[in-house]
Amino acid sequence: MLKGFTMDSFGNNVWRPTAKVFEELLPRAGFRFREGQFEMTMDILDTLGGSNQIRVIEAGVGIGKSYAYLVPTILAKNAYPYSSIIVSTGTISLQEQLVQDVRKLLYALSINSRISVILSKGQTHFLCKKNAQKKYAGQKPKWLHKVDALSDFGDRSEIEKAVGYRINEWDSIRVDATCTRRKCPLYWDCGYMRLRQEMRKIDNIIVTNHDQLIQDGKLPDRPLFHTEQGRRRRDIIVIDEAHTLEEKARSAERINYSNKEAKRLVSRANSLMKRSEIYGDVEKLTDQIERWLDNVYYKVYEQCQQQLVDGHLKGEYPDRFYIKSENLPLVQLARGLRELNQKLQLHVDIDESDEIIESLTELEYFFLDLDESADRESEFIYWAEMINGTERGVTLNRVPKDIARSVRERLFEAPNTKIILTSATITNPGDTLEERYKYFLESNGVPLSKTDLSEPQPSPFDYTKNSILYIPSGLPSPRDREQLCIEGAKEIEKLIRLTEGRAMVLFTAKQDMNVVYELLKDKDLPWKLLIQSNSGSQNEVRNEFIRDEHSILFSTGSFWEGIDVPGPSLSNLIIFKLPFPVPDPIYDYKISQAETRMQVLLPEMLMKLRQGLGRLIRKENDKGVATILDSRLSEKNGQSYRKQVLDSIPFKNVTHSFAEVEKFVKTTLQL
Repeated sequence: MLKGFTMDSFGNNVWRPTAKVFEELLPRAGFRFREGQFEMTMDILDTLGGSNQIRVIEAGVGIGKSYAYLVPTILAKNAYPYSSIIVSTGTISLQEQLVQDVRKLLYALSINSRISVILSKGQTHFLCKKNAQKKYAGQKPKWLHKVDALSDFGDRSEIEKAVGYRINEWDSIRVDATCTRRKCPLYWDCGYMRLRQEMRKIDNIIVTNHDQLIQDGKLPDRPLFHTEQGRRRRDIIVIDEAHTLEEKARSAERINYSNKEAKRLVSRANSLMKRSEIYGDVEKLTDQIERWLDNVYYKVYEQCQQQLVDGHLKGEYPDRFYIKSENLPLVQLARGLRELNQKLQLHVDIDESDEIIESLTELEYFFLDLDESADRESEFIYWAEMINGTERGVTLNRVPKDIARSVRERLFEAPNTKIILTSATITNPGDTLEERYKYFLESNGVPLSKTDLSEPQPSPFDYTKNSILYIPSGLPSPRDREQLCIEGAKEIEKLIRLTEGRAMVLFTAKQDMNVVYELLKDKDLPWKLLIQSNSGSQNEVRNEFIRDEHSILFSTGSFWEGIDVPGPSLSNLIIFKLPFPVPDPIYDYKISQAETRMQVLLPEMLMKLRQGLGRLIRKENDKGVATILDSRLSEKNGQSYRKQVLDSIPFKNVTHSFAEVEKFVKTTLQL
């Protein structure tokens, strides 16, 4: 129990006022009483006022989970003022919506103005005045002269909203990895540093994202968690969209190098040695190190290309590639970096070279540990990525194997803290609550001994009446990629003609998406076909899909959970293939720790499938057809996990007959 919280005082100051809000205040404001939402709130109150530290609860689409956790946590904070609330979620748009919700609630609950609501984004969203001075060199744009009036903390979105256009050169003027914090001459005039000071205050409600939450846990000053005096507050942390926590933690723990970045570090060391009497030897050494680097990255690029070819034959398109260290000059490269580092330490003033010495040491051990021939087991997983499929886009990456331990240490071992984790997709089939939440708990290092598990709250929407799930029979196996694209395109054409567009097709691979798009583009359909772009923001194609009711959107990646289109514009959701994860070094390691492959692959697939299917019914009156074009779920050829899949999703009206779909569209959608 948090210090100062007792059940008697909690009941008087939090429990009763919370019940009153849901039973009286929200209905008067036009909100319908939702039993699932109220049950979720009561469970949260049990944990806030009880002895356990953590509450985990799955809440289906339409429950209204943001109000379910904001009302009790805000009232608890108001009753016990030496506490702060940290709400972490997946995306900037969700953060901004939560900030509005918090402010509405503070006003509706008549809670006094001492509470500050702070939107905490990552550092790349904020202006660096030092970088801006360097970029513009005396020719400042007009907005920069009055930037403090445009945004309290130099927030890009606020600045661009005020000036009315997008700042295209933002990447060169934002806060970046070169930030020196207190060593910077503009430290006291930095909006981002002012924001971090604000975050330290008691009486805050901080809305952040998972990346920032995990990154902050790694910093020694931990501004999300500590006051100005360094004392820990009594915190309530809510982690919404908790199904993404593991991947965000992995991203926060990742160390990666491109060839260009590694060479830049070597070049900086070389530049510091130019005044040294041994510079001739250093120049030869740096030239050799760069040749070794070129050799390593080119051979890794060849490995990635071969894995793409092999994956293409299996219908798999990996994003993370295996690195085979044999025939890579990793030991020579590591020794060369060590020799360069030793020369730097002997011949350059420590104040000038301290940062580079540390970075060279990290780079040396990165390549040494990557060498699989060494007689030891690494505590890291290594892999390669390839941006835009080019040699220059190759990066080498690593993360700790035990990412669950990292999350546990950053979040769940913090004293004097209550933590709520919630999402619509964090359970799996099982006989007990512990079995249903097991995969999520273990993947994120959530200690069961400190945790209350809630009965999942199902969506209040009437899926039986308003939706149908169609699983066609007779489609080719997903392994037969070419035939599946051809036959799948025919099935998609039938479906979109049935609903006159109004469709989104979700793919697991861009290659499949492009092939099917080209096949349907040649059909001269009377509705606009939209396709997700290969790079940049997806807002434009998303907005066009929403504006044009009859358009068809072909998409992948973030669109599985990153789009909200209520109403008839999305009446037809088509999933091209079950989203099983593609084999890669990370999933291989997780599988190696499990008894069977499916103990990892099935929960991962179900989580993404449920997120994708969740795009269809977003509001109470939404209606639509969902389709899964995967023969592994068909009645005739269905795999052993067919029942588990169907039991995990809210669609109960399941058919293998296209005639049944036609009847549903005519009678229920009335199209």
